Amino acid sequence: MSLCVLEKCDADSELTTNLKLAILEQIGHRYDDTIQRILRKATLLDPRYRGGHMIPPVLRSTRCDLMEEIVENMPASSATPSPSHSEGDTGESAATVPKHKKASLGSLLGKRVARESTLTDDQKAEAEMAIYLQERVIDREENPLIWWKNNQCRFPLMAKLAKKYLCICATSTPSERVFSTAGSVVTPIRSLLKPEKENMFVFLARNIEI
Repeated sequence: MSLCVLEKCDADSELTTNLKLAILEQIGHRYDDTIQRILRKATLLDPRYRGGHMIPPVLRSTRCDLMEEIVENMPASSATPSPSHSEGDTGESAATVPKHKKASLGSLLGKRVARESTLTDDQKAEAEMAIYLQERVIDREENPLIWWKNNQCRFPLMAKLAKKYLCICATSTPSERVFSTAGSVVTPIRSLLKPEKENMFVFLARNIEI
C-alpha cells in the first residue's frame, strides 16, 4: 500500500499520529527510494487499489514510470520490406501476384477504415493505462493475480508488468518456511543426499498435501 496512507491527518488522535510517525521512521531506515518506487508500481498495478491512496503528484510520477517501462518492453515494429526481384524469379513473382478484386457496393458507399493502427507506442500505453485506471477497484479479498489472468487480453501491455511486480513476496515468511522444510528433510541421517535429490524432496514436502 502507498505510504500516503501514513501521512498526518487533522482528524488523527495523538496515538494514531505517533504510530504513523514510528512506522514512517522504520520504513525510511529499511527501504530506500528505489524500493519505494517498486512498491508504488506494485500498488498501482494491484486492481484492489489502482493507486487510490496516492496523492496526485506521486500517482502521476508512478504512472509515467510504468508507461516508460511498457514502451521499453514493447517489441520493435518491423517495417514491411519492399519486394526485391531478382533476374531469375520474374516469372514466379508475376504468377503469384493476386488479381485485383472488383469493388462491391458496400465498399464504395461505406467509409474507408485504416487496416493498420496508426497509434504510437506511447499512445498505446497511455490508452491502456487510462482504461485501467477508470475501472472500479475489486474486493480486497480477491486475488489480484487471478484478476490479471482473466483480463490479460484486455490489458496485454500492463499484464506483463503485473506479473513482474505482483509476484514479489511482501514478506520473507515463505522463504523462511522453505528453509525450515529443508532443515527437516536434510538431517544428520540424510547428510549424504545429493543436491538434486534434496531439491526434489523439499519440493514434494512443500507441495503435496497430506
